[in-house]
Amino acid sequence: MITIQAVNADALLAKFNALQQRVAALPGTAVPAELTAWQTEDMNRKFPNTEPDGSGAATDIWPRSRLELEGKRPRPASARYTARGGIPARRTGLGNVPAHRPILRDVLWDKLVERMMDLLRKTMTWA
Repeated sequence: MITIQAVNADALLAKFNALQQRVAALPGTAVPAELTAWQTEDMNRKFPNTEPDGSGAATDIWPRSRLELEGKRPRPASARYTARGGIPARRTGLGNVPAHRPILRDVLWDKLVERMMDLLRKTMTWA
């Protein structure tokens, strides 16, 4: 018969409790800070929009410039439109068809995953 005896289990329990406290503190401070750093450094955003919530942080990523989507930049009148006396030129093609590419490029996604994994590796130590 095999018997297992726990020796110095209190020290092991203290290590587990310290690890659990470090992991529990991640969503409150470290994850939002890392997400903000990713937006500033990797996405080159001047004004990162990190929104912390109870379980971590969130951000919005747009397929195009927000100014373009809100219509704040006035578009100049088309030369063909004004040359025909206000009659719009005939359009060919399908018009504004959404692109089939992902909004967030694979390179940026990989950088975000790498940053979050590094954060977990720093946090999940036995020290």
